[in-house]
Amino acid sequence: MLSQSPTITTPAMTRMGVILGTAAYMSPEQAKGRAADKRIDVWAHGCVLYEMLTGKRAFEGEDVSDTLAAVLRADPDWNALPPDVPASVRTLIERCLEKDRRKRVADVSTALFVLGEPTIPKPPARIDVTSGTTLPPSRPLPGAGSRRSVRPPSLQLQSAAPLSGASTLRKQHRV
Repeated sequence: MLSQSPTITTPAMTRMGVILGTAAYMSPEQAKGRAADKRIDVWAHGCVLYEMLTGKRAFEGEDVSDTLAAVLRADPDWNALPPDVPASVRTLIERCLEKDRRKRVADVSTALFVLGEPTIPKPPARIDVTSGTTLPPSRPLPGAGSRRSVRPPSLQLQSAAPLSGASTLRKQHRV
């Protein structure tokens, strides 16, 4: 429940070395009180995508200290992601939640690009009964020539909220 999220606040919200925010969505550099850049938003985006697809937080603890320790030392349970999540989305979440910020996705626009790519299912294999060889599909799949995305059910809900949030984040980072 959102109202029970361990959140750290302080009147001195802009001082260097001050930890501020909801612990479960803090990047490792934030948890350590270090300088932050736009990659902290990429981290939070990865946390939200993970939570939307699994129904649980990527980093949990009984209190703020336990949650921050999980952010710093634990990895999300990658097996909790539904099996129908496309490999590109799984990889995106893994790269958004990279603890080393130099290896993390650098900008939320990359996440938007990956999420906007259509996911077209592989056509069913056809087998030549006389030779036993695999043949290409006899006709294209419905909609295969269009730019419409074919998404598994677990990703249909995911499309709206993170993209609208990412759009807001993108606007905040423009100077």
